[in-house]
Amino acid sequence: MRFFQIFKSVGIGVALCLMILLSSSAARAQQSDALAGKWNMVSSTDDGNQIPWTLSITYVDGKYGASASTDSGENPVKDLKVEGKTVHFRVPYQGQDYDIDLKLVGEKLAGSWSGNGGSGDTKGEKASAPTK
Repeated sequence: MRFFQIFKSVGIGVALCLMILLSSSAARAQQSDALAGKWNMVSSTDDGNQIPWTLSITYVDGKYGASASTDSGENPVKDLKVEGKTVHFRVPYQGQDYDIDLKLVGEKLAGSWSGNGGSGDTKGEKASAPTK
């Protein structure tokens, strides 16, 4: 009888651990889906100019990748770090590297850029999916 009580207790513990593990994996998958895709970004400069650019984030085999593009072309980002809902990377622009720090807020990205003696706000929305 004691054996069955122990077995039942252990079984419940294992089941709880599996539920926690699966829900954690599902949350990570939702988050990666939320970040992955093409983002229409705008960075504000110190003198009030608005610089449009595109951020493309991929999530393949548990790893993030990203590139940034402007009218001048596309570049892979450097030092990409994704932690929770925050994203950090460095991106070259006009011969200088700039730090970009973003946070996923709802369905938008918001944050800041800094580099080459300047800084400002950066924000973006996910590009709409092409219609079929």
